[in-house]
Amino acid sequence: MWWTFQKVKIPMKIKCLLAVAALCAMPFAAQAKPVQCFLSVNGKVYINKICDGSFDADGSFQLGTDNTPNGTGHRNKYFVYLNHNDDGTMEGNWNGIEAESHAHDPLCTLIQSGACWSNAQARVCAWKVGEKHN
Repeated sequence: MWWTFQKVKIPMKIKCLLAVAALCAMPFAAQAKPVQCFLSVNGKVYINKICDGSFDADGSFQLGTDNTPNGTGHRNKYFVYLNHNDDGTMEGNWNGIEAESHAHDPLCTLIQSGACWSNAQARVCAWKVGEKHN
């Protein structure tokens, strides 16, 4: 071979600094917290109560999943995922009328109005508990 790898000794101090830098660069997991949740699909309300909401740094969020340690300890019958798009809209999925174990039913692209995201098919809202809303 025309080149070879050589073992380079890296001081422990540098290894520790690199490890800390790598941890700091990792995105933090969303923390669940109780929020007033709302989900309606095709005019039928599926969630309208306090449930766990997990919110990501990019604006994406999940309602009713209880997928983090600070949650209430149970998943709701229905849950929804909204994933942030580059254009500021969200792409939504929920676990469907049959309340399946995964969010496989698309809600398509949703646009924001206050604490809600909606389109002609669905409306998803997350308010702070006790916050007035319509």
